[in-house]
Amino acid sequence: MDTGNLKTLTWFSNNYFNISKKEKVGTYKYVDLRYPMLNPEDANTSVFNFTIYNEGVNWDILPFDGVRPNKEDFSKFMDRLTGI
Repeated sequence: MDTGNLKTLTWFSNNYFNISKKEKVGTYKYVDLRYPMLNPEDANTSVFNFTIYNEGVNWDILPFDGVRPNKEDFSKFMDRLTGI
């Protein structure tokens, strides 16, 4: 975690993050764990996540390639946010 701009990203996350390998070789999913999931039953609905890859000393972020939150996930999130 001490390499290039990944150190800055982990600092921003206050060291509350998770990194996991993605299907595409050389890419990883970075999730800031301080932010909630829209749907607590689906780990793929993390609000703050990136696909990162190594480029020499630094890491870079690929453009978002996921799906937008659906109405059901957003509704569950709002229910939790309002305490329902």
